[in-house]
Amino acid sequence: ARFSVAVEQPASQDTLRVNLRIDLGFTPEIRLKFPSAQVFDAVLRDPAGRIVWRWSDGRFFEQAERERAIGNVWSETV
Repeated sequence: ARFSVAVEQPASQDTLRVNLRIDLGFTPEIRLKFPSAQVFDAVLRDPAGRIVWRWSDGRFFEQAERERAIGNVWSETV
């Protein structure tokens, strides 16, 4: 399996678009368990390693165990 992150900055915008991707290749489907509806997080750090932005800040997630099946490819853009 392979995990990748691709970052792009749309022209004339002050934002970044980040694509998180898991590619299982020929591995059979896997099942992941999560303690809430949150299945990922993304963090932006400054050169000193301090967190300057976290995707999940200010978001609320249902507090119920979740299971997610990942087939050949899973991706999310934040």
